[in-house]
Amino acid sequence: MTSDDHVSDSPPALGTEQRVENFNSEVSVPDPTKLPGDLAVVFDYWNDLRGDRLAPFWREFDMMALPARSIPWCAVVDVVPTPVDFIYRFWGTGRAQLHGRDYTGLSVATIEPAAVAEKVMAEYRHVFESNGPIHAVTIEIGEEPDAAYRYDSLRLPLSSESADIGHVFAINEYGNSRNAYHRLFGTDPPL
Repeated sequence: MTSDDHVSDSPPALGTEQRVENFNSEVSVPDPTKLPGDLAVVFDYWNDLRGDRLAPFWREFDMMALPARSIPWCAVVDVVPTPVDFIYRFWGTGRAQLHGRDYTGLSVATIEPAAVAEKVMAEYRHVFESNGPIHAVTIEIGEEPDAAYRYDSLRLPLSSESADIGHVFAINEYGNSRNAYHRLFGTDPPL
């Protein structure tokens, strides 16, 4: 990693681009009209639960209310405020197959490759520190000149009983790039 690729401890500002090794990631406030696949459905569900509050409570967020095909691509982290860390409470089966392991019970910082962990930690930190949802568009630059792969992430804060952000719900949409990400993580795509 070069000094230009360094990731600071601060989360990226909304609307700015973050560069980590071969990833470019742009973080913004979710616009439901621009969210691909089931991300718009999930955001609308979260937003309806939220109402005029900062975020819905974790106990009222029911993943069974989401489209069934989206659940394997979901994750939930518990927020550890001091020092800030994010521990996976739920890691969907699609994610486990893609990454080649189940990260349930582990810190986001343990994700491999490390560049992905840095990017994801920055996104969770942004949600925690801003108390707001984000939509991250990530472009992975492949080894071949024309190989660039996109995926979208939606990260949504969930309140604990004390009304602080105690959890973050996440869902990824890979579109036509899923097989490229299987190659990145060294795993086999489903038949």
